[in-house]
Amino acid sequence: MDCDPNNGVANVYPSSSPNFFYAKYSNIITNVENISNPQDYEFTAYPNPTIDFLNLHIMQNCTNCFYTLQFIDISGKVVFQNTYNKEDISINIENLTSGTYLITINSTSLSMSKIFIKK
Repeated sequence: MDCDPNNGVANVYPSSSPNFFYAKYSNIITNVENISNPQDYEFTAYPNPTIDFLNLHIMQNCTNCFYTLQFIDISGKVVFQNTYNKEDISINIENLTSGTYLITINSTSLSMSKIFIKK
């Protein structure tokens, strides 16, 4: 999978078997202006894969910082969006269709992305 941080496009490539695809991902920080320690800005999503709830812990060394959280499905459609200002959140995803989703977190200082799987 290639992800272009300038336009948010992710490409998934077929594996050697015609019935399976593989995806490789990592945290993507797309804006590091005025950030002295980029490693201090990341997040965890667990459990992954999940069935009902997705827990997020956002490490953002900042008080009163607001960020926008989005879930984007494989077709590029935003299926969830909300704004938060806390580090730990739990989101009910029972109503999402089973599949692979991109989590994006955007604030005025950075953007981060990860993939999670809804069983």
